Amino acid sequence: MSEAAKWYIIHTYSGYENKVKQDIEKVVENRKLHDLILEVQVPTETVTEITDGKTKELERKLFPGYVFLKMVYTDDTWHVVKNIRGATGFVGPGSEPTPLSEEEVAKMGVDIGGTAVKLGLVDENGRVLRRAERSVSFDGYKTPILDTVQAAIHEFLTADAPRLEGIAVSATGQIDSRRGVVAGTCGNFPGWIGVDIKGTLERAFGLPVTVANDANCMLLGEVWAGAAKGYTDVIGVTLGTGVGGGILTGGRLLEGVRGLGGELGHFRLHALDGVACTCGAIGCYERYAATTALVRSAQAAGLDAPDGRAIFEAAAAGDARTLAVLNGWINEIAQGLAGLVHIFNPQLILIGGGVSAQQALLIDPLAAQVRKSIMPAFAEGLELKAAALQNDAGLVGAVYYFKQQ
Repeated sequence: MSEAAKWYIIHTYSGYENKVKQDIEKVVENRKLHDLILEVQVPTETVTEITDGKTKELERKLFPGYVFLKMVYTDDTWHVVKNIRGATGFVGPGSEPTPLSEEEVAKMGVDIGGTAVKLGLVDENGRVLRRAERSVSFDGYKTPILDTVQAAIHEFLTADAPRLEGIAVSATGQIDSRRGVVAGTCGNFPGWIGVDIKGTLERAFGLPVTVANDANCMLLGEVWAGAAKGYTDVIGVTLGTGVGGGILTGGRLLEGVRGLGGELGHFRLHALDGVACTCGAIGCYERYAATTALVRSAQAAGLDAPDGRAIFEAAAAGDARTLAVLNGWINEIAQGLAGLVHIFNPQLILIGGGVSAQQALLIDPLAAQVRKSIMPAFAEGLELKAAALQNDAGLVGAVYYFKQQ
């Protein structure tokens, strides 16, 4: 029956929002109406105020005088609401209950990458209803990245002007998700470090904003609506020009004290004799597991390998030298994953990035190599598979992160 549930808005007397919510939940519990009334919300945001030099956080209602109710509309649910003290009726023409449209309950996802920003409206089931994309490097970053992002959001919202609960941002770099600020980056993104994404967008659009690292958002998107749905302990790794990652343990994203946790590309796999990394260290994982590392190894072996696609094409054709290079790369990835498996004991390793589509040449042999490289007890029940959401993962995961705050 829950498939027919929709979101409705109840008008309340001022100050009665939480009491109405509690009373509805009590009726649902007493009358066992869980299949008819699924969720009751009084949307809030946390704001920081400074008084007499002291900082304090306050919770503020986003929509004073309203309660949001996800329910199946029947005579029973109508009577539940009508008999709640403090509720004055449903919002709709002539107080006739009118459900919100999909876009009215959607949240906006924004995925800021090194070359482009993707935007989308994401519904409560993790589906992307509408998409757009704009380059952030169109003029060699002369225009600040966040200026381009703001312009893209304005244009996107002007199209249909949906009513949004907030803006959820996935961003490249080391993201202090507590403050919504770019704390660091290993790429060449001029002026990106120190950018206050959260504060800037909240001031510009008057909506609550959350910001999280793009690799963490990839993992969360897959957990909510993709290949990791139903799993509680997952290691997510994205393989591209660099290596990103996220860790889900006990159903919660591992973020650390500032939200910087899960920077898998920069744990040091060859710390004593490794290749120099863009971060300034030696032997970081991404210098061996990124697709750029694969290309570097292929070229060092004298192969005509301008990019990863050419390497996989040659491997698919059965070229022995290419297969040897590819297997060496896969072994490097596996050794890093084996160490992580011994630390976190996951149910699932999820591989993202464009190369994850290479099931026979990458995913299957990588799974086999990881199992060979870990202790038997850790291999029991362990799965390794490709991510499913592709380019939508960051948008979807950013919204899921927003929902968890």
